[in-house]
Amino acid sequence: LAVSVQVLAPDLRPTDVHLNGPAVIGRQADIVNSAVNQGDGLIDYPWTDRLYLSTNNAVFDAGDIEIPDYYGGSRNPGTLAAGQGYTQTNMIMMPIVSPGTYHLIWRADANGEIAESDEANNELAVSVQVLAPDLRPTDVHLNGPAVAGQKVQIVYSVINQGDGSTPGGLRDRLYLSSDEVLDGSDIEIRPYYESYWDITGPIAAGQGYS
Repeated sequence: LAVSVQVLAPDLRPTDVHLNGPAVIGRQADIVNSAVNQGDGLIDYPWTDRLYLSTNNAVFDAGDIEIPDYYGGSRNPGTLAAGQGYTQTNMIMMPIVSPGTYHLIWRADANGEIAESDEANNELAVSVQVLAPDLRPTDVHLNGPAVAGQKVQIVYSVINQGDGSTPGGLRDRLYLSSDEVLDGSDIEIRPYYESYWDITGPIAAGQGYS
């Protein structure tokens, strides 16, 4: 006895991946990704998506850097009917890399947990400009003579000459040295009030403080 049967298969394809905001090294960012099941079969098994930072837009290779989301993974609950799609927003931490042009590569079903009609269309690459702050002191001087054991006012200025903003919660430090090289023999000079050298807010690109 022979009967006709229609064999169905899902086909998961990424349709979008982008950041909500700038990509600054060492800073948090929201990543938004979307995919659709363009096949004719139901997906009823959990699968894992992964995000990578790459220096090229080629198919994922071993030199790419995986960026986990802030909560440890992008595990999908695992039910997606034919023709349906999904969109996720996850928080990530941008890796510490040299600033420049990179590609975000989104791999749907990165572990191959779903049997699909087309296994070659699970990746989407988009260009992203990775930014970085660069703090540079521009001035430091005393308003008065430096007398041992006595207080003196110090004035200093710093600029962020990079193209990305800094995080908040920074602290500057001052040292007394017998030469122009900072090393373990130098003496740290603490301010009269410790919090004076705390930088609470982010410093945007091109901005500075004194």
